[in-house]
Amino acid sequence: MATFNFDEYQKQQAARKAASQNANQGERKPVHFMSEFLSKDGDQVVVRFPYSTLSDLSFETGHKVVGVFPGDKFGKFVRCTGDDKCPLCNSQNADQKKKITRFFAKMVVYNPVASGVELCATVWDRPAMFADSDLKSLMTEYPDLTKYLFKITRTGNGKDTKYAILPVNMQSPVYSNDVYKKDFSCLEGIDATRILSKTVEQYQQALNPTAEKVETAPVQEAESTPAKTESVADVMAQYNTPNSPFTTEGVEMVNGEPEVKVVPQVQPVETTSGGTKRYKF
Repeated sequence: MATFNFDEYQKQQAARKAASQNANQGERKPVHFMSEFLSKDGDQVVVRFPYSTLSDLSFETGHKVVGVFPGDKFGKFVRCTGDDKCPLCNSQNADQKKKITRFFAKMVVYNPVASGVELCATVWDRPAMFADSDLKSLMTEYPDLTKYLFKITRTGNGKDTKYAILPVNMQSPVYSNDVYKKDFSCLEGIDATRILSKTVEQYQQALNPTAEKVETAPVQEAESTPAKTESVADVMAQYNTPNSPFTTEGVEMVNGEPEVKVVPQVQPVETTSGGTKRYKF
């Protein structure tokens, strides 16, 4: 066994850290959430779905947990283990015990920028009915959704919020293939389910924050509808792990919170509340 002093030890640690950062640099991808683009009544966004058949649609069964996770106001979705050992299935709390099914949609959002449009990998937490009804109905008319552009429009606020999904006239020069190209590379390696939900291990750790942290498999790669939005700090804390492709390193902190950037609306609407927020990890 080689012997070396503390200075050499520090050099080796710095070298390992630099090598790790260089290796992960190419894996880091910005993840956006639909609430960034559809934050208020009248907002619109042009998207392309990566689903060519109904078999591409996948669902997740879990439990809604309220008041357990730090900073939680509206509840978190915790994935069910799917066996008789699931602590939430065996919970004495009737609300926690109840199983719910969610659909975590992935899509490319075409966000206007000065040079044209920016392709944004976006995830959206929706009820199972969104896939079983909305997307299924679209596939009746447009069997392979990857070939088409759709415009999603938000109307209303709070519990009265609704979303309409309509096809875009792709023959219009406004939506040329050169600009609104079919490219899903920004979605590669992004697991929407694990971005927008918690594990049972994370739930148990939240219940016992002083206990030794349970080791879990590294996540592949985070905000849902405005009424069920996770804070940026929650999301960044969840994925800022040694093996995660995301890191908060290098993100400027302002008053103890990560700095956010303004993202222009897809079709600007006159407003006094400013633009939407965009987070990159």
